[in-house]
Amino acid sequence: MSRTSAPTRSTAALLPALLLAVCCLGAKVSRLVPPEPVAPLSVSGKRVSVPAGGLDIAFEVLEAPERVRFLEECGAGVGQDPFAPDPGGRFRFATFRFDLANRTREEVTLHPAGVLAIVDDTPHFPLEYTAAYEHFVSRRRLDPALLESLQKCVFLETIVLPAGGRTSGLLAFRDLPERFKKFRIAGGNILVGAESRSFMIPFGVKQEKAGK
Repeated sequence: MSRTSAPTRSTAALLPALLLAVCCLGAKVSRLVPPEPVAPLSVSGKRVSVPAGGLDIAFEVLEAPERVRFLEECGAGVGQDPFAPDPGGRFRFATFRFDLANRTREEVTLHPAGVLAIVDDTPHFPLEYTAAYEHFVSRRRLDPALLESLQKCVFLETIVLPAGGRTSGLLAFRDLPERFKKFRIAGGNILVGAESRSFMIPFGVKQEKAGK
């Protein structure tokens, strides 16, 4: 009896691992793509633009090679991709190039927390200085100089833009799930003088195999 039952137990113990392997081989992740160019949105390549009461706002999804190139070109190249998945795989970033042009005669003030990435129905805030310090320095034990360098190109603090000015930088959203069905970026409380502006950009979502 024991000679036949032992292999049976061993095979049964392997089944969960085999099923997990099969599931992983067919696992999919969600990737962002530009939406359909429906007014007031305009789309050029991966860049999506929307007007907001005298402001020109644009977002462009940056995948790993593109964001490394962007950081290098704006002077924050650090010889690595700081937004790559960490070794534990717990923190997944979505990074965007964010362009803001002020065509008004007023000063514009925008706090990063005023821009949300809404994944399905869950809001995600962009990385700010305190959270960036906790992630890169306290948790990942990277050199604090990295954070100072990133500030050249990543919006971690309040943006103040004079009349007629324009700026460009990176917004990074953390803790996104692997799979989701809907994604949009919503901005509010953008102060143009004493008045508030808002915008919303829905992105398309494409499912593809993990590791592709």
